[in-house]
Amino acid sequence: MDGLQDENHFIDLEQPVVNCPSGKKHVTILESDPGKASTKIHLPTPSYSDDSEAHGGKLNFIATLDGRRVSVKQEHELSISGWKDHEVKYMVTDESGKTTMCYFYYRVLDKEPPVITGCPTNLTKTTDRDRIRVGWIEPTFTDNSGQDPHVSLNRHPYHQYYIGVHKVIYMSTDRSGNEAVCQFYIIVRQICKDTNFPMFSCDDVRAAANLTAKCNSPAAVGLPIPWKHFCRKTCNDCS
Repeated sequence: MDGLQDENHFIDLEQPVVNCPSGKKHVTILESDPGKASTKIHLPTPSYSDDSEAHGGKLNFIATLDGRRVSVKQEHELSISGWKDHEVKYMVTDESGKTTMCYFYYRVLDKEPPVITGCPTNLTKTTDRDRIRVGWIEPTFTDNSGQDPHVSLNRHPYHQYYIGVHKVIYMSTDRSGNEAVCQFYIIVRQICKDTNFPMFSCDDVRAAANLTAKCNSPAAVGLPIPWKHFCRKTCNDCS
């Protein structure tokens, strides 16, 4: 029985009914808008009723979003969810003071990786020694969340780099775990030249029947330095 009717007035015995998305804790998953830390939504149109309406009773409806009273007719902006989902509460109260509430939730996910600006291209350096100091302008990293992403790197600018190829990696990670990578190579080459000291003539090396053997043989008796140390260009002892 919905209520009692005596000679003078209607006695309301029932709670109002309000329809919300099904489930004990219904969570709608959304993604943030491109390049932004939020997305915009319209709340579902509320549906509610009470037995008192048949007797002229009126209902009071209130909607709140994260504890703030809002209108279901307006658009609302939801930020990227951290440790807590966005909570929506629909509450209906009849004239007798009986209230029914229901809750549902929104979770806004960040699927965008950080943005890299100014990732260097490969760097090639030459030196007449076994190493050289190499520097570069470091890239910058931004994220749609508005928070600075974490950045790690395996090699640093303005350090000494030996002859060879070195891979540089910048790894950027935002608070949602999205990653972006900037990588490039440092190529350090030895200057290809012949020293040609008077007592060590590279012409003698060029004239050798077996160039490889000559390049790797001592430049002089008792001197444990191979010809290729002096005749780099002739012996192709360069990267």
